[in-house]
Amino acid sequence: MANGIKIRGPFGDCAPALYINGQYLPAPRTGFRAADLDMWMSPAEIAGVEIYFDAVPPEFQQPLSGCGAIVIWKKQNLSP
Repeated sequence: MANGIKIRGPFGDCAPALYINGQYLPAPRTGFRAADLDMWMSPAEIAGVEIYFDAVPPEFQQPLSGCGAIVIWKKQNLSP
């Protein structure tokens, strides 16, 4: 997980939980990498990003993770 996405947690750097449009994505054993995000969406598709280091809202907490969360919101397709 040396190349994975990390944030500063209470006990050092750790791999945060990742959510896209509120849906939790279980991390692969090697952790998420920026390249993984590039495969799922382009920057033009992103409406917003929330990063929680501590005081993570309950809907974005993973049991016993001890790390924060990254929440990515994608733009909604408004075309008919």
